[in-house]
Amino acid sequence: MMTAADRIQFIKNWIKNYCNSMENKPDSLVVGVSGGIDSAVVSTISAMTGMKVKALSMPIRQLKFQDDLSRAHLKWLKNKFSNVDEVIINLDEVFNSFEKTLGQFNNELAFANSKARLRMATLYQVAGANNGIVVVVVVGSVEYRDWETDRKSVV
Repeated sequence: MMTAADRIQFIKNWIKNYCNSMENKPDSLVVGVSGGIDSAVVSTISAMTGMKVKALSMPIRQLKFQDDLSRAHLKWLKNKFSNVDEVIINLDEVFNSFEKTLGQFNNELAFANSKARLRMATLYQVAGANNGIVVVVVVGSVEYRDWETDRKSVV
């Protein structure tokens, strides 16, 4: 059984090896920081690779404590790792416009999903603009975690 330190090392090496195996090697890793444990882990391990990291907070109508957690983690990352750029992109206006445009299809649950998709689109835009890849944790269940990086394809 792997220790937590062994698992962190394994994931860090996997990300670096993945990037090094790419024909067009990325210049950066792009991660979203929500203030939750999953994004704290993925952003920290990404920073541990030594690669340039763009760590994004993308609030959309966030409660103050959620925004505070995200910003606190960004500050911690920036202080601990010199390879981290913190980026705060407030998506309130974009989401408000989206919600207004789809007014006849107003559904709170659907809009919750739309917020996540808007954040993901933002991550891919930043990655594409910085020759980067998006690093996320994929959660299948509480017992299962998988790691994924995804190269933004350029058409």
